[in-house]
Amino acid sequence: MTNRAIAKAKRILLAALLSTYPIGCETEKPRHSSNTDNENLENFLPRPKFADPIPGLLNRVLLQWLEIEDADGYEIQMSATKSFNTITKMWTVKGTNLEISIPQNGTMWLRIRAFNTDVTSAWSTVLKIKETS
Repeated sequence: MTNRAIAKAKRILLAALLSTYPIGCETEKPRHSSNTDNENLENFLPRPKFADPIPGLLNRVLLQWLEIEDADGYEIQMSATKSFNTITKMWTVKGTNLEISIPQNGTMWLRIRAFNTDVTSAWSTVLKIKETS
C-alpha cells in the first residue's frame, strides 16, 4: 500500500469516526475562496504555513514552509495588497522553499496553498514582507 493510499484510508477512517461521535465545537470557516472541498475529508490537504522569511542580498528573501503530506506542489501568490485584489506574481513550486525579489521600499503580501492532482488546500495565513533598504 502506498503512502498516499494509507493517508487516504486514515482520512476516511477519521471521517467515519467524526460522523459517529460528534464533537461539541465549531470552527470559523475561512473568509476566502480556496477552490477546494475542505468539508470532505477524503479530498483534504492541510493549509501550508510559512516559516520566518530569511533576508538575502539585493532585496531578495528566502521563503520556506513545511512539507504537506500528499502534496505534489505549492502555489505561491504575491500581491501589493493584503486583500489580493491584484496578483503581482505567481509561482508553482515542487519543493519547500523559494527565493524571491521584493521591490525596494515596498511592502508585499504572500500566501501559499498545497495541491495534488485531486485537490488544493485553503490559502495560508497571509505573510507581510516589507523591504526597508
